[in-house]
Amino acid sequence: IAKASQQPPILTLTVAVVGVRTFGLARAGLRYLERLVTHDGAFRVAARLRERLWRSLVRLGPARMRARHGESLGELVDDVDTVRDLLPRAVTPFGVVTIVALGAIAVQAAVLPEAGWALAAAVLVAGVGAPALAVLLDRRGTGTLTDGRRDVAAGVLGWFEGAGELVGLGAHGAHGAELAERDGALAALERRQAWGEGAADAVVTVATGLAAVAGVVLAADAIGAGTLNPVLAPVLALVPLALAEALAMLPPAAQHWEALRRARKRLATTLDAAPHKLPDEQTDEERPLGTVERVDGGAVRLRSVDVRWPGAATPVLRDVDLDVEPGAHVAVVGPSGAGKSSLLAVVLGFLRPEHGRAVVPQRVAWAPQEPQLVSTTVAENLRLADPHADDDRLREALITAGLAELGLDVVLGDAGRGLSGGQAHRVALARAVLAAADSDVVLLDEPTAHLDEQTARTVLANLRTALAGRTVLHVTHRPEEAADADVVWEVADGRVRVHGVRRDIGPRMRAGDRT
Repeated sequence: IAKASQQPPILTLTVAVVGVRTFGLARAGLRYLERLVTHDGAFRVAARLRERLWRSLVRLGPARMRARHGESLGELVDDVDTVRDLLPRAVTPFGVVTIVALGAIAVQAAVLPEAGWALAAAVLVAGVGAPALAVLLDRRGTGTLTDGRRDVAAGVLGWFEGAGELVGLGAHGAHGAELAERDGALAALERRQAWGEGAADAVVTVATGLAAVAGVVLAADAIGAGTLNPVLAPVLALVPLALAEALAMLPPAAQHWEALRRARKRLATTLDAAPHKLPDEQTDEERPLGTVERVDGGAVRLRSVDVRWPGAATPVLRDVDLDVEPGAHVAVVGPSGAGKSSLLAVVLGFLRPEHGRAVVPQRVAWAPQEPQLVSTTVAENLRLADPHADDDRLREALITAGLAELGLDVVLGDAGRGLSGGQAHRVALARAVLAAADSDVVLLDEPTAHLDEQTARTVLANLRTALAGRTVLHVTHRPEEAADADVVWEVADGRVRVHGVRRDIGPRMRAGDRT
């Protein structure tokens, strides 16, 4: 424009006209490329973080995860998503602004050194003062807002999932009012955050505006002194104004930094936790009294085993001394909370004995009390046990679990939503039946807990046929189920007693009442 004011030949302006159009059209493409690169990098970081998190969870084991500050797997997943979402917003802008600001200052200094110093001062004020003001006015509201949104979303989901029970109990109004109150508090935080962003934008606008004015004044003096080409004068005014767009990225990035730091700190407690060391890797101080040996075959041996969950004041089981030979069917009975599931946790390898020696199987099929279903088809939920199982094997497993009517292509919601409690439990049971083909021991934790009597009898008969000849540990509260077992383990008062050894299994079990 400045050159055109001198009315040069049109061919002289052609290059400038084409350049303006080129940069104008390329702006959208370059912005898309920048977003593509940054988001691709964020997704790659999230993928590596998920892999590290998975390895850390495996290394820690379920027992140690159970005692880790009450944090759930859902919170860990949310934290990974937070890191993925905030990396482009909280980290990338600082690098982009640094490069752009240095380039702008270099251009100003090349045209007129005094204008370069003026722009550098404006960048220092806007680059430091604006983010600091945004964070000060925000008062950690962004981090609280992120956590609050997650909690409200979880509450709304729970409200929908439990709508029937809430309406039936007349509690839906109070629950909805509580969610509305929490949402109102979040709205107030958003307004405070917006005020901080507005004040920070004002600082950026004033700083770059003053730099532009300073550039114009300095350019006028230089042109009057004959030291500056008049055509270059608009550059000194327009560069600071163009830089304002880049500097405006810093206040939101600073506000998001606290939420990113919180998520990374929570993840670090799991990612950086001390791993479970093998016996030969431990020092004398680290080496526990209990030992675990994994063997092939269906044998289970426990010698003077004490079982304590991490963080518990006292052991849940003491002086456990048990033998199971391959092919035995063991019923585990006892009151709720007595330690039946803790005993299974030792056999699974989830919980290391505090004292004694445990010989446990290398491969275990497990039907837990909680079905642990995921949001996909029934077939894919079953293939978690055997990824290579064909549809015929999947249907056979469903028939064994009493779910012949359930289609393999039925899509489940979160945590198996769409199935009744009994159906979800039987899908998990069918999955354990599939896994039993390549397992040494099958663990059934209350397999008929959600079933009526007739269905329970049918499922148990099918299981006896499908698992014939395999070692089975069957936790139950029903006496009729324990009656068909080769041996019964009674768990009560922190002890395990052996009852009712059948003579047709000979020496495979140790009879007696050792405690």
